[in-house]
Amino acid sequence: MDENGDDVLPNLLLDVREGFLSAFRPLFRDYGITDQQFRVLSILNKTGDLEIGRLARRGRIVAPSMTGILDRLVETGWVARKASKGQRWGVVALTAAGRRLITEIQPQADERVAALQAALGPRQLELLRDLLAKTRAVLRELAASSPDGLVTEDARTAGPQRGARKVSAKPSASARRPAARKGKR
Repeated sequence: MDENGDDVLPNLLLDVREGFLSAFRPLFRDYGITDQQFRVLSILNKTGDLEIGRLARRGRIVAPSMTGILDRLVETGWVARKASKGQRWGVVALTAAGRRLITEIQPQADERVAALQAALGPRQLELLRDLLAKTRAVLRELAASSPDGLVTEDARTAGPQRGARKVSAKPSASARRPAARKGKR
């Protein structure tokens, strides 16, 4: 084990994600786009028009971030919002300008993915995909079976630890009050 904790699973996953994205950021920067914006444009290019919630889920982007991303993409003219009955956001569509941008960027992004695949080799790549898919499935099962996600059955049935304090989800009055600023009255 690395003494800095760099080889613990969460750190390894974050490092790999960051390393992967860092290979694409210079490309995206050349086009004045972020990796999240590219993800949105790429999804719309593959699927066609999508409702905002489905687009956010497919892009693994939380709703508040998606709002800002879409606002910027609409400003640039790369996507358009289409009104839809009963939906606050409606549907998001790729514009002709957005389609041209993706058509220009996608081959370069595909080259970077191909380089990584070649470096790993087909066997390692297949193993990596299988392990990541299995890990995702296991995490979903654990989250579905426990409100605390990864809490084991032993921890749930053991009850509170001896001497452990019960922690309230509600903050105390002093924690809710803003701290007084020193020197200012």
